[in-house]
Amino acid sequence: MGCSKHIVYFENIIDKGEDGSPLVYYKSKLYSGLVIDVYDNGGVKLESYFRRGKLNGVTRYWNEDSLLLLNVNYKYGLKNGSFKQFSELGELMIDEIYIRDVKHGLSVQYYANRQMSINETYSKGSLHGVKDVWNEEGQLIIRENYFNGKLHGSKIGWNESGQLLIKQNYLKGNLHGIQSRWNKSGQILVKENYLKGKLHGIQSRWNEQGEIISEEIYDNSILLE
Repeated sequence: MGCSKHIVYFENIIDKGEDGSPLVYYKSKLYSGLVIDVYDNGGVKLESYFRRGKLNGVTRYWNEDSLLLLNVNYKYGLKNGSFKQFSELGELMIDEIYIRDVKHGLSVQYYANRQMSINETYSKGSLHGVKDVWNEEGQLIIRENYFNGKLHGSKIGWNESGQLLIKQNYLKGNLHGIQSRWNKSGQILVKENYLKGKLHGIQSRWNEQGEIISEEIYDNSILLE
């Protein structure tokens, strides 16, 4: 957190920055210290620490009911450290980490009812590892695996009742291996094989009653007669 003996109000600074990156001046000089903005009712709206004109330390926003909306750490103008975003009712919605303005580490999102909606991990700005997605009732509906920002490994999807709907495998962003899909009753509809993103091998399809309706063979996405 930044520290300063100087405090000025938002209306008294001049921002010469661009693209959401403030460069703040006060009395014609790059400002170091705390900037505060307030609502008409006197409640604090914003607190931001600056060093030599750039955000450096904690920035916080509140709504008119004095509930925290945003808590972000900066270092030399870049998001660096904890990033937390809250709803208008004060409920945590996003909790993640930044290093030099890119996501790095665990990132968690929540629904308004406090149920976790997404849990994922970043490495230098790219998804890396397991990503889980839940619905508002807490049912896991998607589980994916990533490597350097690309789907890599299994991807599984369920419906609201926990019934398996889809199971896929990826290799560096491309479908690779067996892919299967089911209906909401658990009846398999499709089973097929991929090789580096292309249909390769047997593709079987069933109707809703479980009767096989087609079986074809592919070679690098070319249907064999």
